[in-house]
Amino acid sequence: ISGTKDEGSEWIRHDDSLDPSLTIDMPEFDEKNEAPETTYYKLWKEGTTEPEELELTGAGEESNNLFGTISELDGVWNLKYYTMDNAGNRSPNEDSYSETIKIDLTKPGVKLKNIRTETSNAPQIIKRLFGNFFNDKLIVEFEVSDETSKIKSFEYRIGKDGNFTSADVESGATETSALYSFEIPLETYGKEVYLRAADNAGNIYEDVLK
Repeated sequence: ISGTKDEGSEWIRHDDSLDPSLTIDMPEFDEKNEAPETTYYKLWKEGTTEPEELELTGAGEESNNLFGTISELDGVWNLKYYTMDNAGNRSPNEDSYSETIKIDLTKPGVKLKNIRTETSNAPQIIKRLFGNFFNDKLIVEFEVSDETSKIKSFEYRIGKDGNFTSADVESGATETSALYSFEIPLETYGKEVYLRAADNAGNIYEDVLK
């Protein structure tokens, strides 16, 4: 099983330089030509029906990439496999070897939902004279979603310098969909707002709000 994982993560994430792949090495024949010669396997995505087993023939060879013909890899995959020789000896003796493979190659989805202005309590005559100067701030709301490895964070930064700050999570949020909001103070009007969302696989969405 090959693919890019961040340290401590169970998920294979997107990497332009390395696509996920899954191969099975068939055992070598021994001196008596009695080593297992056929490998049987099942590969299916969680939430779908477990399929009939398929077979790989050959000894001392590597199979083709079993993910190679699958167009949608995002999700949790189950793999079961075993080998058998001509005499019917099976390895392992019972059941099968098994692996769970978690793949998320998609960045979190981020969509601007609303921008609203909160105004001060200054007298109307002053507001008419000075206009938006007496608007306290803008409240910006974004909808963030990630169906596979789930949302890890949504952050923002006002201006090119400084650290990112976690946005506030609105009520009703779930692991896969949440509404976030943050304030843009009056004194920062005109500065670019940098956005960053991450999922638990390590896929990063980045954008600039101008």
